[in-house]
Amino acid sequence: MSKLTRLILAAALLELIAVALVFPFLRWGVISENLSGVTDARRLDTIRLFVTFAAPFALLALWMVISRRLKAYANPSRAHRGYGEASLLVAAFFLMAYQAQFASQLGAGAVRAADPELQARAGAMFCGLLMAIMGNFAAKIPAPAGSPTADPGVWTKVALGYGWTMALGGLTLAVCAIVLPLHVLFPLILIGVLAIVPYAVLVDRALRPFRRAG
Repeated sequence: MSKLTRLILAAALLELIAVALVFPFLRWGVISENLSGVTDARRLDTIRLFVTFAAPFALLALWMVISRRLKAYANPSRAHRGYGEASLLVAAFFLMAYQAQFASQLGAGAVRAADPELQARAGAMFCGLLMAIMGNFAAKIPAPAGSPTADPGVWTKVALGYGWTMALGGLTLAVCAIVLPLHVLFPLILIGVLAIVPYAVLVDRALRPFRRAG
């Protein structure tokens, strides 16, 4: 990972931490009143606080996982490294934007009745389109060089399957964000997230021959 990418990610992480600490502190008087009530303001501020505090942890977890994955392979291609770095940078900017939107509304109650639903749908649609774009690039990542015991055809097959699964899943999410009611959309997203775990394990096992020895 390049020094510039590390510097940008470190700055983004510091910004996420600062927002998570400063905004709730400045508005805690109003927030605590909302949280002690039983109106929509309580539900909205609970969601806003969760997003505000979860954002820096999400970026740090992604940074650690992707960096570890890249180091695990022997001589990953330039496209592979670029894909990993681009994924992190896109995730950082997305988390910064989404956190800023939610943190700026802390203590504001229900700004407008349609706002929470509109935000949820817009966020899900954006994530879906981003997944589709990233999946298209993932399908084209070449195999790492210098793995004499590994078959490049296996890498190509797995990369195509992973990339197109990600692309189709992203397009499906974008469409569902428009047409499905939220009480149906959110459980489907949760099921999709849970399904990623066993699929990621299968992909990891298939690409094990391409890792560094030891």
